[in-house]
Amino acid sequence: MLTKPLTTIELTLKLQGQTKLTQSAGSLLHGVIMELIDPAYAAQMHTEALRPYSQYVYFDKKNQALKWRISSLSVEAAEKILTPMWNLPGTFRLKQKNVTVEIAARDIVTETDYDTVTSTYLGGSDTYRKLHFHFLTSTSFKCGGTYVIYPDAGLIYQSLLQHWNLFSDSEVIDAPDAVQELVKNLFVGTYELRLHPFALEKTRIQAFRGTYTLILKSNIVMRRIAAMLAYYAQFAGVGAKTALGMGGTQVGMEEWK
Repeated sequence: MLTKPLTTIELTLKLQGQTKLTQSAGSLLHGVIMELIDPAYAAQMHTEALRPYSQYVYFDKKNQALKWRISSLSVEAAEKILTPMWNLPGTFRLKQKNVTVEIAARDIVTETDYDTVTSTYLGGSDTYRKLHFHFLTSTSFKCGGTYVIYPDAGLIYQSLLQHWNLFSDSEVIDAPDAVQELVKNLFVGTYELRLHPFALEKTRIQAFRGTYTLILKSNIVMRRIAAMLAYYAQFAGVGAKTALGMGGTQVGMEEWK
C-alpha cells in the first residue's frame, strides 16, 4: 500500500490496434479512476473545490512510450486512489474509445512527505536562481469566469499555494500577501509557449503548453518558498482541471551561483 502523502506513480501504456491517445485521454482515464475507487470517497471529493490528486497523460519522447502519471497530495489520496491504480489489472478497457489498454510497466516516481519537502527547501542550504516550468499538458487558469491562457506567475503561485495550504500537514504559508510577495521577488526569464486547447466533453478549453522560466531575485526566503512550491507543482499540477489531465507539469531548477 502507498502511504506517503506526496507520491507519484507512472504507468506505461500500450494500446491494442491502431488507436492513439492524446493528452485529452486524461479525462477518459479519470473515469477509470472513478470506477475503481471507493464510491463514498469519490462522492466526497466531488463536494470539494480542490482535488487531493492530479493525473495526466504524456508521450515520453526519449523512451517512445505513452505514460500516465498519477500523484497524491494526502495520505488518504495515496491509500484510496494511488493504491488501487497501482494494482490495476494488466489490461483494462477504455469504453469510450472501445479499446483495450495494456500496462507495460509500473513505476513509483516519487514518495515523500510535506515535512521532508519543507525541510529540504526551507531549511536546507541550497537556494535556486532559475525555475524551469515544463507544461506537458494543456494548462489554463479559471479567473473571473473565463480561462486565462498565459502563465502569469501570480496565477501559478496562487494555484500552488491554495493546494499546499489545504493539504499540507506540515508548514503552511498563510500570509495574506504571500503570492504578491513571491511575485515581487521573481521575473520572467524566457518562455516558449503555444496555444493548445484541451478537449473535454465536446468542448475545447483554451490553454497553453510549453516551457516558462522564472528567475528569482536575491531575497533568500522568497527564493526558498518559490522553489518549494515549484517542486510541489509536479504533484499538484498547475491551474484548472488537474484531476482531468490538464496542467501536468515537470520542473527543473538551477542553483544560485
